[in-house]
Amino acid sequence: MENSFNDYAEDGSQSDNAPNDNAPIEEAQLVGESSGVPVGATEQAAMPEFDSAGVVVDGQPADGFYRVDPRLITTDRISSAIFTTVVFVGAVVGSIVWWLTDGTSVWFYSALAAAIVLLLILLWATIAWPGISYRHTFWRLNDVGLEIRRGVWWKHQIAVPWARVQHADVSQGPLQRMFGLGSLTIHTAGTSDSSVTIEGLEHETALGIRDEIIRQRKHDVV
Repeated sequence: MENSFNDYAEDGSQSDNAPNDNAPIEEAQLVGESSGVPVGATEQAAMPEFDSAGVVVDGQPADGFYRVDPRLITTDRISSAIFTTVVFVGAVVGSIVWWLTDGTSVWFYSALAAAIVLLLILLWATIAWPGISYRHTFWRLNDVGLEIRRGVWWKHQIAVPWARVQHADVSQGPLQRMFGLGSLTIHTAGTSDSSVTIEGLEHETALGIRDEIIRQRKHDVV
């Protein structure tokens, strides 16, 4: 974990303590100018580095914010597809039963039209929404705490100072384990929301942030 945090200097070149100083930089290590995600990256998001003060430094975008892992788009699409399939099967079965009992009713055709519209919306949400949501979710970690920005139509900016953090957990569901992702949940004190969760982090990144939070909490206590 420490190696992935410390292998690259801020200008994108390898630092003195990185292995294979003369080896060429792989394509997955190159950072796109617009998105902050490695060129051609469908594998994992950029990995931050923490300095001695706990500030994210290496590979940090100009505004200091990182995207979540792009594999979140795939897991969200799979989850939505499962839900849409269940709704579709239920709608088909219900329509058949209703048609057999009262197929000529105006209410039947009205309900059928509403079901078709609902399924089209769910299909759009399955295909398009995960990518839109991904492009509007960012996080950064610094010497003050953790900041999260997310939301497409309703923007949310969440700041979690170190002083309010009680503890942090990293969890993985079945799909997250399949794709190497994890969710970081930070439990706080003295706020209206007792916890804040970032989904779609690369699992090692989530563990690294959790460990950094623990280190910062120990530093504050001392």
